[in-house]
Amino acid sequence: MTDRLRQHGDAPLGVALSGGGHRATLLGLGALLYLADAGKGATINTIASVSAGSITNAYLASLPESPLAARQSFEPHVAHLMRKISGDRRWWLASWSLVAVVSIWFFGILFWTSVDEGWPWRLAVPLAVLVLVALFIGPRSGGSLWAWRGTWLWLVDLALSLIPGTYLWRTVDGTWPRAGALAVSFVLFGIAFFGRGYALRWSLSRTITPLGSRGKNRATLEEMNKQIEHVICATELHAGTHTYFGRDFIYTREFGFGEPARMPIATALHASASFPFVFPVCILRARKHAFRFPDVERKPRRLLVLSDGGIVDNMADAWQLGAADRARRLTWLNRVQDDEKLVAFVNRLKSVPETLVVIDATPPPVSQGVGAALLPLVTELFGVARAAGVSHSAAVQTRARDLEARFASGAVRGALVASAKSPMDVITAVLDPDNPDKPADDVIERATKARSYLAARFANEDFRAFPSMTMASGTYLTPVGAERAAHIVLHGYLQAMITLHITLGYPLLAQAPVRDDFRRLAAGGAISTPPVGSLSAAAV
Repeated sequence: MTDRLRQHGDAPLGVALSGGGHRATLLGLGALLYLADAGKGATINTIASVSAGSITNAYLASLPESPLAARQSFEPHVAHLMRKISGDRRWWLASWSLVAVVSIWFFGILFWTSVDEGWPWRLAVPLAVLVLVALFIGPRSGGSLWAWRGTWLWLVDLALSLIPGTYLWRTVDGTWPRAGALAVSFVLFGIAFFGRGYALRWSLSRTITPLGSRGKNRATLEEMNKQIEHVICATELHAGTHTYFGRDFIYTREFGFGEPARMPIATALHASASFPFVFPVCILRARKHAFRFPDVERKPRRLLVLSDGGIVDNMADAWQLGAADRARRLTWLNRVQDDEKLVAFVNRLKSVPETLVVIDATPPPVSQGVGAALLPLVTELFGVARAAGVSHSAAVQTRARDLEARFASGAVRGALVASAKSPMDVITAVLDPDNPDKPADDVIERATKARSYLAARFANEDFRAFPSMTMASGTYLTPVGAERAAHIVLHGYLQAMITLHITLGYPLLAQAPVRDDFRRLAAGGAISTPPVGSLSAAAV
């Protein structure tokens, strides 16, 4: 790493990839592509991530070598991951429409036709159609979750789980026998429903399969490439703190420092991206990882119960900003035993870069309808869910404001690249004459230069619509579509270039890719114009 940094003459750089569904995955790709084009990719020595930002991080970690040094090496991987995530929204909607029709057919037979000798065979027909949809039609939808046949077959498993309990309910009499039938249905459906966690893990393991490979990504944490410190973050629910997965460590304050023990990268990704209310928690056995030096003096717990990394810190900045404190705490805990692996881990914590670029795909606060609050019984569940969402959103917005304040004051060197803004919003905020905190003259000069650059190079873009188009992309529960994927990667690229040029003096590229270039990437092609060095002031 030191030789690479000396060769490129730059200080080491840390990158944090936030959560935010497919939007976060694609925004991070665009920002990293800009850093590669700007000659900064080789200076990156840490990438931390939460939630769907971990899809990008896990994919890069699985490669034998980091491709971020130049566009020529990184661009094929950007195109590969874009194609996997884009999918076809219309095909996905058509597939689900077919599933809905077959489900109505199945439930009609299950609940309303007579239970006789032909009942199982009548049920078998819609189930067979559902299997055919799962094997041959649904996977063509693409996307992180639905490109894998197993996710669609999980729907068949849900249908099958309902048959035994329904059969018992319809063929027995009496209160207690029927109560038993309901219990059977509840247990079997619950077990099948919990299987969506495995569907998430195995589908994501195929999403991060490297270019040129097929099937599942079987790489383990120990096989992460060594050129960059890739850290995947999840939330440990016992103490409500982060769990960090790296090449040769697992660390969480509740359990301490542990060994990866050949854990697949896909398992760490599953834990990081398993957002609550939609996917179940990810459970790991603690004994396997030989944890030691916990912060909490208590009887060791047997299980790690993990959920989405964005619950604690949706910006993914805690790994880097908390590194010094983490190093001091572990050094004190290790003062007697002098554990060699922990010493090496602490030394790496001390070398975490001082410059931090946060790629933030968090949506801004929005007003939502609350009609469900008027429904009896539903109002309690709605109130809890909405209150949790508002609390999380407020915490994320507070953290973003705190980060921006620390960057602006110079307490931390870095920048927040936010998808909730457009590139022009960043420029306008700097050049606003009513800004009470007048920026430095060199910052104003760079913002003026960036405004002229966008007007010349991207005159046809409606920058006011950038945030809304990007935010329209949902979670990884649905495919994004090629056009929207191209837009989000373009947004990430331009947002990173303008923000980092103004705040850190990174270059404006003379031949930055335009929207059609990213459309070609989403279709499996290549960017037509090679990257050219930064523009001179005279050129602008």
